[in-house]
Amino acid sequence: MPDYTITALGEDVNIFATSYQGTVNATYEEIKSLFVFNVGPGHIDPEDPSTKVFNEFRAELSVTGDDVDPKYWRHNLVATVYDWKQISPETARKGLFQWHVGGHEPCVEGYVNDLVKRQREVLKNG
Repeated sequence: MPDYTITALGEDVNIFATSYQGTVNATYEEIKSLFVFNVGPGHIDPEDPSTKVFNEFRAELSVTGDDVDPKYWRHNLVATVYDWKQISPETARKGLFQWHVGGHEPCVEGYVNDLVKRQREVLKNG
């Protein structure tokens, strides 16, 4: 099982050239408990068609582990979790939501899903 270390959060994460890699089903509270800072603009500017996100979380991860082949270890792996083209910022904050996951590598989707799963177990077991 991989070991994760979050090495940066929020505005400290350089998201240049990241792109959609998949999805994660989670509540707003679950995402916020992992990635802490919502750096999304909270509004969409009707004058700027490039603004399509209300809520956005960013993290930089290191992934290692004794039972993970070192060729799959990653350092400085960028992950973004964001809503996409929603009606309001509240849409993603109500119950289970399908968030978009972005990054530089396809593996980031699996890692984010694994982090959410582990977070649920921690919250469930106290």
